[in-house]
Amino acid sequence: MFTYRADGSFIILTTDGKATLGERQAVFKAIRSDPNVPSGAFLIIDLRHFDVRLTQAELQDRVRTLLESLTEKIGIACAVIVGGASLRMGMSLQLIAGNMNFKVGVFHDEQSARQWLAP
Repeated sequence: MFTYRADGSFIILTTDGKATLGERQAVFKAIRSDPNVPSGAFLIIDLRHFDVRLTQAELQDRVRTLLESLTEKIGIACAVIVGGASLRMGMSLQLIAGNMNFKVGVFHDEQSARQWLAP
């Protein structure tokens, strides 16, 4: 599963981690062409149902692809929503993205993520 929804100035990506590269790229293409997604949108990634173990290199590739694919549509930071089992993935994503000069906040609910992105 790899889906998105546009909600005003927010894009909410939801993933269980199992989508193929082609499936992820199709969603990124849909986001780029969606007139309901403004430039500079606030990105929230919901990892609460993430159910895949990724190596550091695999996660780096996924983060790099996301950033390269959505650079024109997203702001300079994103929020990640995690559950107990996905906290480690969220923290790893935060570290990797930070090394790519992209700020990531880790939260347990969407409301906190929204407030952090757009106070």
